[in-house]
Amino acid sequence: MIAVCPKCHDDIHHGRLPIDDDTLFRWKNATRKRTNRDLFYVEPGATTKLLLGSFSVEGDTGLKVFDLSPQNQLSFRILERDIFLVNLIITTTSGKEIIRITENHIKFCLDTSVYYDNITGHKRITVPLSSDFLPMWAASQILGVEENYSDNGRIVYLDIEVVEPGLVRIQGIWPERRHCIIITKNALHFISPSHLRPVTIVGAGPETILHWNGPIDKAMFGFIQGKPRVAPDI
Repeated sequence: MIAVCPKCHDDIHHGRLPIDDDTLFRWKNATRKRTNRDLFYVEPGATTKLLLGSFSVEGDTGLKVFDLSPQNQLSFRILERDIFLVNLIITTTSGKEIIRITENHIKFCLDTSVYYDNITGHKRITVPLSSDFLPMWAASQILGVEENYSDNGRIVYLDIEVVEPGLVRIQGIWPERRHCIIITKNALHFISPSHLRPVTIVGAGPETILHWNGPIDKAMFGFIQGKPRVAPDI
């Protein structure tokens, strides 16, 4: 016996992927070292949406959700109307890259303080609640509006999950020295050290949709003089 992924299991079950004894033993004898690479697959659905907290965003060919800097950004592309390709980068305020997803290909940091959990269709990274990963002004504001944000001294740096075909839920932290975006299960928070509390967007669930009509080289959410704004052509 050998463990296989759901796609191979389906092909084996229906006879599309025959496995003889030689193949089985060759697979079992393969040695694999720990790696910081992974792959994220989104099954096509009738629609293609990215769930940010309690509302969804969508675009006909994709969407640049935000682009704080070359080191902290979130976007996705749609190919052939239903191929969902996620792109994101998350770094600490000091510029250390924690995770990068390029067209659903994942590369994450192999740091002892960074925990990476891998379940089929669900990837999760947690880190300690410390100034190394989240500025204290941002931590103070988010804990003021979401009391249960930290779990035993750890916080979610990225959680990305295929909820259903064509629908991806994402949580995470994108910190900069003057801005920070935090997405939780409940909301999307824009945080700045010049504010007393986050500017928060909350919806009623996946059916609350912001549809992007602009070019994908322009961000849906931007900042003007430290204040978040929603681009006028949504």
